[in-house]
Amino acid sequence: MSNSELPERAPHERPQTNNITLFFDACMKGGVELLRGILMNDPGRVRARNGLGWSGVHEAAKRGHADAVRLLLETVPALFDAGADVHGSGDVHELDVIGWATVFRAPCDIPWDVLSLLLERGARHHIFPAIGS
Repeated sequence: MSNSELPERAPHERPQTNNITLFFDACMKGGVELLRGILMNDPGRVRARNGLGWSGVHEAAKRGHADAVRLLLETVPALFDAGADVHGSGDVHELDVIGWATVFRAPCDIPWDVLSLLLERGARHHIFPAIGS
């Protein structure tokens, strides 16, 4: 098939990789409205992992974006059906989501509302983030 025979991509369509990048950017920046739109169109996006094995919840929790974490976790039925995990096990540093919310921070900088939300939703605290906090 020649290039002239290839169907044109609609201007609003983005390659899959860009959608994942957009999702992680929104998680890292706490872009709640953008996240809401992404998840409405594709609840399975919550299963996406970046090159380090982190989920969007990891990224939002790491940066203290409580509203983004809430959004990712409050849509529990759809997100858990799609594979969301408040534990986020398996990242390179073995910190899980709760670890990224607490480790590498002074106690005064820990996003306590994010930590409380994760614990309410069943995240398990373990030794590494406990040492960090």
